[in-house]
Amino acid sequence: MTSIWEIESLVRLKDKLKNILIDRRVDVSDDDNMSTLVNKVNDVRDNVELEGLLTGNLTEFKSESLTELRSYAFCSCSKLTKIDIPNCTNIATQCFSSDLNLEKIEILKSGSMNGTSTFYNCTMLKKVILPLFVSSSASSTFQNCGKLELIDINTITLSFQPFSGCNNLKTLIYRRTSGVNSISSISLLPSIFQKYGYLYVPESLLESYKKATNWVTIADRIIKLEGTIYEDIYWSNKDMMFISVDSIEYEIPKDTTVLQYKNTYRIEHLYSDGTELADDKLLHNYLNTTITTEVK
Repeated sequence: MTSIWEIESLVRLKDKLKNILIDRRVDVSDDDNMSTLVNKVNDVRDNVELEGLLTGNLTEFKSESLTELRSYAFCSCSKLTKIDIPNCTNIATQCFSSDLNLEKIEILKSGSMNGTSTFYNCTMLKKVILPLFVSSSASSTFQNCGKLELIDINTITLSFQPFSGCNNLKTLIYRRTSGVNSISSISLLPSIFQKYGYLYVPESLLESYKKATNWVTIADRIIKLEGTIYEDIYWSNKDMMFISVDSIEYEIPKDTTVLQYKNTYRIEHLYSDGTELADDKLLHNYLNTTITTEVK
């Protein structure tokens, strides 16, 4: 007798095959059964991604033509480290669930992320950069992403355990300009974020966020997006240096173009090429960038 687990596994495999075949412009139908899909797979030649998916050895995936990810598309691709899908505009349920080596996803197109557990158990994931995406259901979306540090998104609806186990999350960026992204309870955020995290929002909504129910508890760490390194949605593609120091003095490499610093003590003296930079304003002018200071 076939178990429920085996049936679910077959459904996931079927969805994965459909996604890859669609990307290779192979006609598929919702009526295609597994046998039909396997036959179509056999007709595909020299498809490294498909072979990697079927053998469980897929390490990288790149496609400029892929615009939609169906449910379970890359679920349990445990060796996947890099994915490049710049024109994808829809991400469905558990698309990347249990991709144990995926470290970053970045899509700069407008899109939507629907369903649950999208990045569940992505234990190496550090950055999710979807600045123009709207997430309508964040139930367990980032659960067990223990190394996740930053989420950049337009809008996200927070529901059941969206960040459970996210013990390194300290940066949230919300870009929606039409209203506060509400939160039903501050407990939906991991404790590390409640204590040390920063929320970046459009300047037009800054005061509204600081006064909003539940957000008011971290009002002193809600920052206007404008004037920070995150203002431009292409921020992650710029040369950036991140330093963490334990002193009040630091020498900045001469060719640094973008600097974000984080320290135990407030930095009082900054030097570049032997010249002391008097303050953040001077530093900003010198480096043509913005400085973000986090003081524990």
